[in-house]
Amino acid sequence: PADLGAMLDRAYAAMLGARPQPVHIEIPTDVMKLPLGPLPPPAALPRPPAASAAELATAADLLNRAQRPLILAGGGMRFAEEALRDLAEALDAPVILTTNARGLLDGHPLAVPVSPTLETARDLIRGADAILALGTELGPTDYDMYFNGRLPDLSGIIRVDVCPLQLARHPCRLPVRAEAGAFATALAPLVAGRGDGAARAARTVAAALPELAAVEVEMPGAQAMVGAIRAG
Repeated sequence: PADLGAMLDRAYAAMLGARPQPVHIEIPTDVMKLPLGPLPPPAALPRPPAASAAELATAADLLNRAQRPLILAGGGMRFAEEALRDLAEALDAPVILTTNARGLLDGHPLAVPVSPTLETARDLIRGADAILALGTELGPTDYDMYFNGRLPDLSGIIRVDVCPLQLARHPCRLPVRAEAGAFATALAPLVAGRGDGAARAARTVAAALPELAAVEVEMPGAQAMVGAIRAG
């Protein structure tokens, strides 16, 4: 029982201090009945890691030299929609939204709510000369759902994630361990776009609809239903 306070601190640090994840504490049944004294005050949660000035400057330089920048946004941005929008607009970059980021930037001309498994989205990735991945696992359920192995090479991307294990799983040009929303906020004033992001996004979304209809037999009906709901 005397260890419970410290164990709770460890559990909350693991659950909330970095990449959110479930945590459980297992207590043996013979310990459950033992008396418990007052618990100490909870420890402060560790601060999420932040990008260095050098990392921000390097990322800004790579993106500012690009003619066709692109953002891949994952679940790490789901509570940072404003930061994502400000960065996308400053950079004038289309934003491919994975399943865990879907719903962000709804209706925005730079939003590409299209699975990167689709060839239309992969064409957008192939055509980009600088890619910023924000809080996305780059996992197969988003990027290679049909397991055809045709995902473009992502080893040259700038990748931002709060979890060092995620950063170690995929090679990239610039790995940055940081909270993705805070990174986007800090980066936005340092970049400037080229002016064709909305057009690239629109072409991708328009091409994705017939591709979806070809690979999913029920998709046209679902698309019609969603369109009716939005129109109504």
